[in-house]
Amino acid sequence: VMASLSLLLLLVLLQIGVRGEDELASRFARWYGSKATIVASSIGEEVRCRPTAILFLCGHHRSFMYAKYSQKAMLEASSQCWFVSAVVPSEIEAPGKFDDTKDRHYEARRRALNSTTSATFDVPGLMRDAQEYMDGRMAYVVVDRAPELTKQPHRFAFFFSAPYVLSEYAFRKKKTHGLLKNAMVIRTRPEMLFERAFVWDGLLAYVASERTVRARHLILGQEDANHRKPGHVETQSDYMLMATYGTYERDIAKPLLHAFASPNETERSFFHRMGTANGAGFGLSLQDGADLLKKEEPLCGCLDDVFDDDDLDSSSCGAPSCYATVVKGYTQKLAWATTESHRIKAPPQDVSSVRSYCTNPRGPVDG
Repeated sequence: VMASLSLLLLLVLLQIGVRGEDELASRFARWYGSKATIVASSIGEEVRCRPTAILFLCGHHRSFMYAKYSQKAMLEASSQCWFVSAVVPSEIEAPGKFDDTKDRHYEARRRALNSTTSATFDVPGLMRDAQEYMDGRMAYVVVDRAPELTKQPHRFAFFFSAPYVLSEYAFRKKKTHGLLKNAMVIRTRPEMLFERAFVWDGLLAYVASERTVRARHLILGQEDANHRKPGHVETQSDYMLMATYGTYERDIAKPLLHAFASPNETERSFFHRMGTANGAGFGLSLQDGADLLKKEEPLCGCLDDVFDDDDLDSSSCGAPSCYATVVKGYTQKLAWATTESHRIKAPPQDVSSVRSYCTNPRGPVDG
């Protein structure tokens, strides 16, 4: 009898797991159609607190097996409650990168992976290991992407939005304390080696006040050219970007999701440009958004009707999606983790002090 009950319980749990995978797959299909096929996924363990720091990881796994140590150390030193949402392709590295000796990360890649092919690695297995190391506070999706999602303009749009879709689904399924709109999102690549923890109390107080449009739509980027080497970018916002969860949702994720799913070509173009500009750390401070601002063209749009359902929280025209103000925050160079490193530097970095971008060719100025 006990054996029969145990078998029955196992079958029920397996059915629940399959049903959950199907539900997540349907969420991805709603936004990305057949362009992203889920190979493996897990929403992790129940989080018995409300996260104030959420790490979005997007891109190839690369040396995440080493980077996870510094990432967890950073999160633990930055917040008492944190969560990780990771979306990675099934290949550990992009095709052609293994033998690209001109790539500036070639040596780090060789030391970390010691391989010439992605076939050597079990990415779903590596993500399960990472989830266990993160004490279950991690949801992950491993995907196969159609060619359209492996190149621009859709590659960044997918990676910038997919961790949000996963985090929303994970916390809805857990029915726990939910996600704080003023929690801090740190979006980066899986191989990123962190050297410092962060303090963002002052920044969050300013954003939570919502006293100005800038406070409601503020992103910390890190676009910074090396002026000693013209044309050489020292740091990029696709390496690391920070924003509150509410800002990330409103100004990056939802515009991009609408751009993927909308049948209206004009709306697709407008919201894709907005979400990509914000997600890339340009906003209305650099490039496309700055041009629109100069021309006094529309910078905001309402997505009420699109998200007014149970799938994702509804936005409001009282809080529309907009080209955000991007300021230069703490800069984190893309440093591949090649060994286990649990240490981070002290003291933590206060990200409440930022610099404003302007048209000055010498770069940002204090602000």
